[in-house]
Amino acid sequence: MRKFCLSLMKSVLISGATGFLGSHVLAALPGVEKICLVRSHAVLKGCEIWRLDSAIPEKTVDGFIHCAASVNPDNGEHNIALTKRMLAITKACDVKHFIFISSYVVETTSITSYMIAKREEETLVKASGIPYTIFRPTAIFGPGDKITIGKLHDAVKRGKLIPLPDKGVAVMQPIFVKDLAKLIAAALFNKKAMNKTYTVGGTRTCMRDIVTLLCTMQQRKRKTIAVPASLLQFVVNILHLCRLSPLHPKQVKNLVKDFPVDISQLQKDFGFVPTPFEKAMKETFG
Repeated sequence: MRKFCLSLMKSVLISGATGFLGSHVLAALPGVEKICLVRSHAVLKGCEIWRLDSAIPEKTVDGFIHCAASVNPDNGEHNIALTKRMLAITKACDVKHFIFISSYVVETTSITSYMIAKREEETLVKASGIPYTIFRPTAIFGPGDKITIGKLHDAVKRGKLIPLPDKGVAVMQPIFVKDLAKLIAAALFNKKAMNKTYTVGGTRTCMRDIVTLLCTMQQRKRKTIAVPASLLQFVVNILHLCRLSPLHPKQVKNLVKDFPVDISQLQKDFGFVPTPFEKAMKETFG
């Protein structure tokens, strides 16, 4: 059996490489043989392509970064099945370090199918017997974001009235996608990260301040209205029944509850210093 050293890692499998996070992970891995697992006929420059609808080659690979997932709150079973498939490929390819991208929602009270699935996926990873690192990022933003702060940016650009749940002052720590991608890449070579779980967040802010910053950057007048959480919950419930809501009803609680992230372990193991929020926003939308 070959001896394995993290510093000698030369090849890595990546799922979700065509997605928002995965594309940034690819950019953070120069000098490493990258093999991308894809469902479509995607073409990724500088990468070997393995298609999930074909037989997976029998090839030893050093690391595996599992980014692929559906973010639909009601699509948990799909994610569980996908992670099971990725773990089977990991064992077949004799992978020595599996990096799983989970979510901070596993630490919240938002009981969605997505959250339950992420908890089960983490359990599967830990029980697999494969050395792992699990990252639980908060809301991810950056170039290419269309789901989190990207939606707020578009709403401000269109001059929409933006509701602020309970005045929008709940503490949040969105993570800049380039910071997260660098952490994921660094974990491949970091013995301290082996068999650990990290919640990842950036510098502190809140929804009200994010909207204010976006308005300043676009030189627009802020159009916001403070909405009691109970009223927002009622409206989202109605819109969800009509399939018109951008939020899942069970996600509303997360908008009005502080979610501070302790990054001390990341600082200790990686020397992690998040990009200041305003700087990251200017790089993304400036």
